[in-house]
Amino acid sequence: MTAPNSLAVELQPPRPELYQCDVLVVGGGPAGASAAYWLASSGVDVLVVEKKHYPREKACGDGLTPRSVLQLEEMGLAAELSVHHRYRGLRTSAYGRTIAMDWPEHPAFLRTDT
Repeated sequence: MTAPNSLAVELQPPRPELYQCDVLVVGGGPAGASAAYWLASSGVDVLVVEKKHYPREKACGDGLTPRSVLQLEEMGLAAELSVHHRYRGLRTSAYGRTIAMDWPEHPAFLRTDT
């Protein structure tokens, strides 16, 4: 992984006898991985511990909110995201009812489907 400021971020092999870092992130899910990325890109020595193996399934159907997409774009992943479908909003079904809602308008989350 390469950080935005072009510092090479190296993954360390497991070293059960010695773990040293400035910040320990417990859990490598979306929040933990994002926190570790931004800390490492700022020059902080970060160690992420995660009990599961990657890649792993995303619990809510692989959908991303506009805020999530914005964060990934700010991490330099815009090109990878551009080849995937973008949803206009959210649809939920429960107790025999279905509700469909468009994402709210916001200048940071520009629509590409209109």
